[in-house]
Amino acid sequence: MTCKFCNHACQKAGKQKNGAQKLYCKLCRKYQQKTYRNRACCKDIKPMIFKLVCESVSVRGIARILNISVNTVQTDIKWAAKSIIKPPIRLHQETVEVDELRTFIGNKQNQYWIAYALNRKSGEVMDFIVGKRNKRTLRVLVNTLLLSGARKICTDQLNIYRSLIPAEMGLLIFFMADLNADINILDPLPNSA
Repeated sequence: MTCKFCNHACQKAGKQKNGAQKLYCKLCRKYQQKTYRNRACCKDIKPMIFKLVCESVSVRGIARILNISVNTVQTDIKWAAKSIIKPPIRLHQETVEVDELRTFIGNKQNQYWIAYALNRKSGEVMDFIVGKRNKRTLRVLVNTLLLSGARKICTDQLNIYRSLIPAEMGLLIFFMADLNADINILDPLPNSA
């Protein structure tokens, strides 16, 4: 049999507990079997998990579709999450859009938020943070944007941003419900006339 990873010839290397023949490739130094009972070991399953996650399919839905264990799906998602690295912060961005995405871990009472910053023109992710929806979590994101020299920060109507973004910068608030995406400039300090 040829290796599934490098197409080199494999040699026999004993048996598994279930009696299946174990094979070893000397070139890439990997063990494998000719056939697997567990579908999660197939090399086309892992990319399918990530494609389905990107399509917003639930963990249990992915397990049903691919006919694999829920624990396998969760393990692969956690493994992929560890490999995500934050993008380098680009300096002096003209307009940055900050928003949050709500999700939960385990049950719906254990809510977490993914706060992210996008370059408004290119749509490129500038920074993100995962945590509770509070001032401490969002301050990390906003401070990163302020240090990068962002000229304008657009947000939704969350009150926490009013205290995090300096008044001299002004605060752009856009309304998510407005499909025309009209931008209203909110002056935090009213003009005294």
